[in-house]
Amino acid sequence: MTKAPDKRSLDPAKPDIASREQFNAFLSGLTKVYRDNEREDKEKRDETVREYLQKFDRNTREQLMARAYIDALKSPQQKLGTAKPPSDDYNGGRKKKPTSRKRSAD
Repeated sequence: MTKAPDKRSLDPAKPDIASREQFNAFLSGLTKVYRDNEREDKEKRDETVREYLQKFDRNTREQLMARAYIDALKSPQQKLGTAKPPSDDYNGGRKKKPTSRKRSAD
């Protein structure tokens, strides 16, 4: 039995990633579904969350998860685009290496 061709991006250099607006809309919908069923038992709540997630095809879910992974380590300022760029003398927290002096041959 042969597998169906995968519809994911074939270019490994540029994976498909959902926009932050799409991701925020997804999270808002997921939160609404969860809150609407908060008083239900866990099995019913899990079923409604599963139904919400199944509204999205596999490729879209992968794009949303890619956005989540990318944003996971960013600060809120970076996500909003308001973070200050590093200064010119910023060296990534590393100590400066002492400069080596050449000895003159006497």
